[in-house]
Formats: sequence, C-alpha cells, structure tokens
Amino acid sequence: MDFVKWCDGIAAALADYAENQPTRLVNVQRFATHLLDDPLARDGYNPRYDSVVQTAAEMLEPHGLGHGAQSVTLLYSEIEELREAYDRWVEVAKVMVGNEELLLLSTLNRLSVIELPEFATVRDVSVDTILTDSQVRQALGNDRPDRLEERLYDLAALGLARDFRYKRQLRSTYRGVTRTTRSDVADNTYLDLLRTAGEGDALDYKRTYPLSSDSDKHKLAKDVCAFANAGGSNPRVILVGVEDDGQFFLARSSQEEEAHKRQLMSMTETRLQEIVSARSAPSPSIRVKAGTHRDGPYVLIEINRDVANLPYRTFRSPGDKRNANAEDVGEVWIRKGSTNGEATALEVEGLKRQATLYLNIRSIK
Repeated sequence: MDFVKWCDGIAAALADYAENQPTRLVNVQRFATHLLDDPLARDGYNPRYDSVVQTAAEMLEPHGLGHGAQSVTLLYSEIEELREAYDRWVEVAKVMVGNEELLLLSTLNRLSVIELPEFATVRDVSVDTILTDSQVRQALGNDRPDRLEERLYDLAALGLARDFRYKRQLRSTYRGVTRTTRSDVADNTYLDLLRTAGEGDALDYKRTYPLSSDSDKHKLAKDVCAFANAGGSNPRVILVGVEDDGQFFLARSSQEEEAHKRQLMSMTETRLQEIVSARSAPSPSIRVKAGTHRDGPYVLIEINRDVANLPYRTFRSPGDKRNANAEDVGEVWIRKGSTNGEATALEVEGLKRQATLYLNIRSIK
C-alpha cells in the first residue's frame, strides 16, 4: 500500500466520519475503531489500528488537534480540506529544501516507511542509522555529523519529519513522504497556469510535433526561431500535448494513446536541439522537459534568445544553411500574437537594429 495514498484515504474517511458526527466532533480513537470495524483492535495492539490513529492525528493537527489531544471539532470548510488530496500535495511541494536536506529526507523515508499490502505505517529511525546510510555517506561523506543532525531536526521543524530528540530518533510524516514522492505536482501547477493563459507571443499549444520528414523538422525550427525573434522576456514556451484550447489531448483508443506517448517520449532535448541547430543560424537555445501531468503526458519546450543574435534565420534543409548565400535564403519568422508569420523587410531591419543597440550598450559596460 502506497503510504501517501493510505494517508489520503484516511483523510477522506475522516471527512465522511466528521460530517456524520453531532457537531462534527471527531474522536481519533473512535474513528479508528469505526474505520476498522474492530472494537477490540486497540486492546490487541493491532499495528494497522495504531497506524490509523497516528495518520488521523497527523491529518487533524492543522485543524487544531494538539499533541496528546483526543478530539477536535471541524468546520465544514476543514472537512472539505480533508478531501482535497491534490491541494495538500501542491502545498507540500512548495516547501523549499536544499539538495542535502532532500537526500536526508529521502533516506529517512526509505528507512522509516513500511508499506504492506493492506496498510502502511512508519517506524522510528535513529539519527546514527540515517547518517551512516551508504547513500548518505557516499554523497556527503563524514562532513560534520553534528551539522547534518541539525539538518534533520530542521526538517522536523518544517513538518517534514517528526523528531524525538531526547532519543535522537526521527519518524517519517505524511508531509515528508509527500514532499519526496509527489514533487511533480509543482510542475502540474505551472502547467495549469500555462494551459489557462491562452496562446500569445510567448506561448503556443501543440497537440504533437511529428519529426519524421524534412518539412516537419523545418516547421519545428521555424516555430522555435519565430519565438526567439519575438519581443518579450525569456523564456518563450511551446507546450506539446494539448489542444488549442489548452485541454490535454484525449486519445480515442489505447493504440492511439500509446502512439501519442511514444511520439512525445521521442522529443528529447538532444534531438530537438540537433534539429533546430541544423536548420537555423544563429541557433536559439532550448530547454526541453517531458513529464506526465495528472491529465496526460506533455513536453515543454522553453526557448531563450540572445538579443545580440537577432535575427534568427531558419533554413529548409541543413544544406541551405551551408550555402555561401545563406543569409539570402534564410527565412526570418516572427511570433505575432498567437500566430507565426514571415517577417517583413522592415521587421528584419528592426531586429538588426535591436542587436546593434544591445551590442553597443554592452560594450559601454
């Protein structure tokens, strides 16, 4: 049983339970007994029962359940919060921690979390066990164990772990495991912003990008250079995997879905940069990130431009770029609103003046 899903399930059950209680009063022990339908569980020290109690108490802490408290009265809005697992993931993903802390947190979670077929739970782990773990030693060496120990307690202060400092032990928490296993929700939030922003001079939507023919590759280079020649700030973004209205592509069959995923997976940064570089001069810098949003797979192409290189020219084939008269045959495309168009002679001269002015200013500095 996935630990985060186990906790989310308990949170949803808590919401249903609270909604049916007089005055929405939740007693954690009674809830656990109700959930497992086993009034003798606590007397028998059922580990699953203990795990429910522990998870329920952790879920209710933000709503006023303190350490040692047994009951809490919930508002209707708080009951709804318990049901919103995705919102919890997003909030946890926003907690900023460094690479060192993430390594320590991942190690704690790996050593602490116990996932069984029917339920999940956590156990206490000693500080020494974490700091002597082979992955920690390999990455951090013997760099001041006392400093690393304080980093672990810092994680506890953020709610990403629970510490028992008097025993020099820590335990994983829902927030901590979520932070290391659901970090992609931060990317999902960014994608949702892009999907609702609408196409413009810094954003374009594409269902897919076929790259098998020369015309396909020319189109990619043309689109990338059009963004590089457009005004505005870096980066400009092409979001692949969505329709013109920002909705993720919905396949009509499993075969179509698999073909769509394979096509997106083939769009690696190395491959796209090679295609663009072979058909443009100068070549814009691109960054490609592939992932899976909760609604579907995607590829994000970020285009950065250097004003000194304006205008960026596109060529129909790599051979055209190598011609002596390359500048004459190179096309200058520019993003205009939500469409790409070939630049006029006046617009080309304007791009050249931007580059000249920028270089003059840079030389003064």
